[in-house]
Amino acid sequence: PRFGVNLTSDNLAMGIIKDKPILRTILQKALQSITLQERDKLTNSSPSSISEVNKGIIFSKEELEFLKSNPTIKVANQLGWKPFDYYENSKPDGYSIDLITILLKKVGLNIEFVSGRWSELQEDFKNKDIDLFPVLAKNKKREESMNFTPSYIKLHQAIITQRNENSIKSMKDLKGRSVALVKGWNITKLIAKNYPELNIIYVDTTKEKLEAVAYGEADATIDSFTIGIFFFSSFFLDIWASSTASK
Repeated sequence: PRFGVNLTSDNLAMGIIKDKPILRTILQKALQSITLQERDKLTNSSPSSISEVNKGIIFSKEELEFLKSNPTIKVANQLGWKPFDYYENSKPDGYSIDLITILLKKVGLNIEFVSGRWSELQEDFKNKDIDLFPVLAKNKKREESMNFTPSYIKLHQAIITQRNENSIKSMKDLKGRSVALVKGWNITKLIAKNYPELNIIYVDTTKEKLEAVAYGEADATIDSFTIGIFFFSSFFLDIWASSTASK
């Protein structure tokens, strides 16, 4: 892949509905209890083979009452944000899906996934049909309705183009060009606000925006090195990424 510009960095965390502040403290304790060995196993093992319930975690009286009265937590699952959060082979999958599964198992809670497109999940969250998002960027708007855990993933954003595209090396080179972005995402809103000269093509998933670039429907997209490389290696899309430059 060709990665053009280090536009920004996203620190990704879990976002929990404001109505359940104790759930955040419980998840934070569970995060702190995960060992390096367990983190290493996340990409290679089934979550069911990793953790033991309540191992080494001490809960307050309020937390114990919450666990007792809230046995099942509804977790958002995006359809196509590989490798962190996606739906494949009729089930949720990804690093963040495995992580939240482990955390909830550690504290003795059941998990119910709510799968859908980003716009659908946002609506479900507003309707209180979702308790938490396992991975998303923190911003002021989201802080109005969510409590966040400490960040556990850092992504460096970049411009992604077709392999033979040599004229796009910075954000200024995208002026008047078509850029595929996922509607509703934090970075999409930031780009639309700060770069109004771009011709934004809105899509529903990461795969769709990378395919738009690979198949010539868009000149570029913006995503992280990690995700771009994953799609390049997994789907052999004709995309490319060059060295970083903050412009």
